[in-house]
Amino acid sequence: MALYYRWTFRRLKQEEAESTQQGVFKFADPTLDAEKDFQKMFPDSEDIIDTASSEDSKASVSYDDIYFEVAKAYTAAYGGISVSDESFSEMIAEGANVVGSLNKLSATCGSGVNTPSKLVSLITQLTKSARKFTDKTDSKDIDFYQGYDSYESNKAGEIVIKLQGSVHELLKQWPEHATLGQLFKICTEFLNMPADTPIFRLLAKIEQIYTFISEWEKYAHSGVSLMSHSQSLANLIVAWRKLELVSWKQVFINEELTVQKNMGKWWFHLFESIILPAATGEFIDGEAEVKVVAAVNIFLSQTTYGEFGYRLDLLKAFINHIRILAPYSNIYNSLSNVVSFYEQFQGAIDDAVSSVKKKLEKDVNEVILLASWKDVNIDALKQSSRRSHHNLYKIIRKVH
Repeated sequence: MALYYRWTFRRLKQEEAESTQQGVFKFADPTLDAEKDFQKMFPDSEDIIDTASSEDSKASVSYDDIYFEVAKAYTAAYGGISVSDESFSEMIAEGANVVGSLNKLSATCGSGVNTPSKLVSLITQLTKSARKFTDKTDSKDIDFYQGYDSYESNKAGEIVIKLQGSVHELLKQWPEHATLGQLFKICTEFLNMPADTPIFRLLAKIEQIYTFISEWEKYAHSGVSLMSHSQSLANLIVAWRKLELVSWKQVFINEELTVQKNMGKWWFHLFESIILPAATGEFIDGEAEVKVVAAVNIFLSQTTYGEFGYRLDLLKAFINHIRILAPYSNIYNSLSNVVSFYEQFQGAIDDAVSSVKKKLEKDVNEVILLASWKDVNIDALKQSSRRSHHNLYKIIRKVH
């Protein structure tokens, strides 16, 4: 219940902020939403990374992740759907995170006694964190645009640190040189970026550093050349562009995960519409029951093919919860009938989605073949990536 109240408070604050920012007569253009969706899926490397907006975005993403975990746990508990594929070590690490969070909530945990179980959890977490920087992740498991990879970040950091050291030495000779000063500043900005920064954002900054080195190299003689660092950065950029190419094969898996995460926000709306009235006896009034059934009918009928199955599973979990709270209530029978009606369409919808995906996967493979970057020119790679993004976006939008 506390989660719901916190979500309600946060939603009210968000609605208040949006009403003051947007105004009454703001025109809603669906093409703007499409552009925003495209930018979210394939961020433009030319965009300047605004720290403040980046932090706001991260806060929003973290809440979305929390909402998703709530919905996933609820579906597992009441829907009978197994959603855990964690290994034993991952379960230990997750348990340690829970214990840490509980300790923060408790005012009496200023001190404590170490136990074998706590030490095992701590060592497991430390080992897992350390291995992220040394063990290379399989390329196909990396979400290039929204995810991060500690190994790749560490590799880039080592290159930039060496470069910054060389630039620092050159600044001792020419302390007021604009290009060197700007290069040193950008290196600092890169090293200050959070460890969970998506690889695509890191790439944008690396390309910016590479541009300034190229500018320096136009006039630098061999004694003050940064060519070795330039070559290291060029190799890194080419490697990351190839990593981007590999990630396109996983584009539907990443999109599927995005669809699943969207279920998190619906959990709170359904909880507010179904569980709260059932717990407080509001469904004794037949009018309230009719409104909820009508809303659930819209919830299932006005969805995309991609979300249909997930919405149905989430609603089944709520019905099972209602069965515990009020097993003989009319609302339980009504919602069960609604679900039974829509279940008959699930097989056909799954077949349709599968058929469309097979065709679109072929289209994606064609885009990958056309974009197979044999050229190692940095600007050419960037332009090729941009063209491919638009083609990929058109394909992905057809899934749902």
